[in-house]
Amino acid sequence: MGRKLKSCGEEKVIRLYRLIIFASMKQNTYEDIFKQNTREIIESHKCPSCNILGTGVGKNSGGAQRFMCKCCKKTFTETYLSERYRIELRYKYLNNALTREECKLIPKPTRDEWKKKGIVAIESLSFGRCSQENLELLAARAEIQKYKKRIRELAYLLVIYRNLVSIFDVKLEHCKLVDSYINIYVQRLQKNNIPHKRIWKHLPITYRQWQFWNKKRQLCKKSLRQVCKRKHSGQLTNSEVNNIKKASLNPCYDGWPLISIYYQLIRNKSISCCCDTFYRYCRLLDITKRKKKIVKKYTPIIADAPLKILHMDVTIYRPIDNSKLYIHIIRDNFSRAILGYKVATHCRSETSKQLLESVLLQNNLMNEEGKLITDGGSENKGELQKLIDKPGMLWKKLIAQVDIIQSNSMIEAANRILKYDFLFLRTINNIETLNKTMPRILREYNNRPAGMLLGLTPNEVLAGEIPDKNLFKEYIKKGDKLRRKINKKISCEISC
Repeated sequence: MGRKLKSCGEEKVIRLYRLIIFASMKQNTYEDIFKQNTREIIESHKCPSCNILGTGVGKNSGGAQRFMCKCCKKTFTETYLSERYRIELRYKYLNNALTREECKLIPKPTRDEWKKKGIVAIESLSFGRCSQENLELLAARAEIQKYKKRIRELAYLLVIYRNLVSIFDVKLEHCKLVDSYINIYVQRLQKNNIPHKRIWKHLPITYRQWQFWNKKRQLCKKSLRQVCKRKHSGQLTNSEVNNIKKASLNPCYDGWPLISIYYQLIRNKSISCCCDTFYRYCRLLDITKRKKKIVKKYTPIIADAPLKILHMDVTIYRPIDNSKLYIHIIRDNFSRAILGYKVATHCRSETSKQLLESVLLQNNLMNEEGKLITDGGSENKGELQKLIDKPGMLWKKLIAQVDIIQSNSMIEAANRILKYDFLFLRTINNIETLNKTMPRILREYNNRPAGMLLGLTPNEVLAGEIPDKNLFKEYIKKGDKLRRKINKKISCEISC
């Protein structure tokens, strides 16, 4: 991780600084300056009489360096102070740019003093022997060394920031908080003739995305989506939106799922749109919040015709008097209709037998073949089993998750709908009130549109109608054309 941060952050910034510095030099390059200074230092150690380079032989008591001429073998003394050397040479030594022979010509105390002071301290020394161009170069290099650590820290922070931001989704409301800073930064880059598009690789948004978000859009007050209805004429009309509001607040639809309300509005010709559009407008009106469901792989039992597969179960309900009541119900697999019910104070197989007999006689199924799916409870044994085993009975009882792999979820879903959509929303004091309320509940349930039946009611499917996903397609198309004509005639206050 450290190598990656250094390669993508620190080196790029330092390389950029170096390019700027070398581009500012006009006559001599950086290397030429230091070669020139190196030659001058070497020539300063020549013998005064022979003008031949001497070799160092030690120091005298005053601290001056002693040299011996190779020609006349005479010794001469030369005193070297730190201010004697050119500043360019000191930079070159501290940057490890001198050769080993050149370093030997500089006394060790002087070299140690240079290392102790560092590059930043050289800026405060005398620049008498430096040209103005060299001074600018050295000042820039001193500034680089001064801020080198800060640049490295900023490079690390930049990479950490980019990695953190990539985890989250950046939206319009997030960019509004920093929009003014981005505008100021882009303006400064344009003044300095720096291409501002380079900075977008360091930001979590693209240049086009920022341009689109930065546009000042006018909001239309007559539209729920706040866009012009004349320009975007495919929106629902105001009357359709009002119908959705009224249906969601209608007490007659309390406990109804939104899919049932949608198909009821379609059947009443109050709206003419697809199901997805209806849900979208429900979210805009803050009517519902859809929850994500985990879809599990499951192969349910599906009948090919009504009254071929029946499901039976019992559920417990407690009214206000806190008595324990058992509600036996039978549901058709194909139409999802509840065919019958029995309310009892005890859970017995005799009640299940009476309910099954009444449903079969009511629908003329005594001499027909079919399957009855139940669970392994005691209420589904005894008298009920005797009825199934009776000679001439063509119905076969199957125990869920014993005789078949599937569970009895079809009837369990009906129990949940019966309680949470109807019973818990009503005031039921005792068993007498429940017996009076149950017929109305079954009538309402069997006559409300169901999403599984694509807008048809359970009674309609039980009567022989087949669910069709294209049932309301032509009506929705006609409504779309009419909606566009109505929306284009609206007087718009803003210019589109």
